[in-house]
Amino acid sequence: MPTRWLSRRLEHSLERLTGLPAKVDRLRLTLSGGVVLDGVHLGPLPEAPQSCTHVSVRKVLMNADWGSVFCGDLAMTNVDLIGVEGTIAPTPDGSWLPKRWLKSSNEFTLDTIGHNDRAWLIDVEIRGGELEILDPAHSTRVRITNLMGAAQAGEDYFRMSHLTGRIDGGHLMLAMSADRGQEIPIFDGHIALKEIPLGSQFDVLGLVCPLLAGNEAVPRGRMNLEVYLQGRLESNWQETLKGRGALKIDPLAVEGLPLVRRLGLDSLIAEVSGSEHRLEDLTFRVTNPFTIQQRRVVSPALIVDVGPVPLKFEGWTDFDGQLDYAIRTDAIREQLPRGVRGLIDDLKPQDEALAIRGRLDALTILVNDQPVTTERFRIRKTDVRSEVEQISKRLSERFSR
Repeated sequence: MPTRWLSRRLEHSLERLTGLPAKVDRLRLTLSGGVVLDGVHLGPLPEAPQSCTHVSVRKVLMNADWGSVFCGDLAMTNVDLIGVEGTIAPTPDGSWLPKRWLKSSNEFTLDTIGHNDRAWLIDVEIRGGELEILDPAHSTRVRITNLMGAAQAGEDYFRMSHLTGRIDGGHLMLAMSADRGQEIPIFDGHIALKEIPLGSQFDVLGLVCPLLAGNEAVPRGRMNLEVYLQGRLESNWQETLKGRGALKIDPLAVEGLPLVRRLGLDSLIAEVSGSEHRLEDLTFRVTNPFTIQQRRVVSPALIVDVGPVPLKFEGWTDFDGQLDYAIRTDAIREQLPRGVRGLIDDLKPQDEALAIRGRLDALTILVNDQPVTTERFRIRKTDVRSEVEQISKRLSERFSR
């Protein structure tokens, strides 16, 4: 049997579809008409850095028509991938998709689109394995284990109905599709992360909640994230990306987060249930519904619950790392009980607009559009006690009237 010749045909097809070098270790034909590949390897590109995409599959099972095998076409309808291992990373130009899928819109015309691209579709099943997702731009390194999934693949069409896996005890669910057979080639995706522990190797906060992120931060907590995305299959796909999502982190320990240190909250004392605590020792909760459009992640209602008081931020982060968020200190008043609001009104605090702008590594804090220093926000333990004494005095005066 011409097994080596068939192996080369398969390698050529894989290289054309993925844009990566391909190698088949061994090809066997079965009496039932199937084909078994023992060891299939994709990537890495010779000129790419060491941490680039490369994937190996321990065993591939394909059902193939015997006639097609002898003709060299190797027509098949089902493929099982057993034992997938490797690394997925963006290309040096930042793309996550093969170049053959990313073309300018003017390269697609009704004459060049093949309407018979779906005449052949292969059902693909993933049965076990693990992948590492690397994104150096966002300091992300995620290992996904227990991979299981199903997909359909064609010449210019790919649809993954589901892919599931585990991340450090949490759960991953992914669905996606890419279709070049349309007048406007598009892709879309849905990803859900459940009970994923945060850490220095998973910097999703840097994009969807940068106020709590940072290069030196190692946040502790568990995250739930759901995102829907859609865009065009073009070289400038980031410009067309749009979607929506929701982030929830409960609980979140903020000790060591850059913004906490920058605001001087590491020295702020809070009283909870009669006991004094440093604010950074408390547990926070975060909810952030957001939208994605025009290279920005927009958060109209980022809520950070600090004990019983929810703080509401509004703002955005762009794909280049710039951010602009604001909160009005008088917004806190609306979250307090009515009796306490009256006391706050008596104290007549100055209503200040607090803004945080810049980049994660170079934040600027402004009050009423004026930059301030960290010391402006530092509140010492003695200061808090003095304020408590004043409030207690005001309360006593009220009750004695």
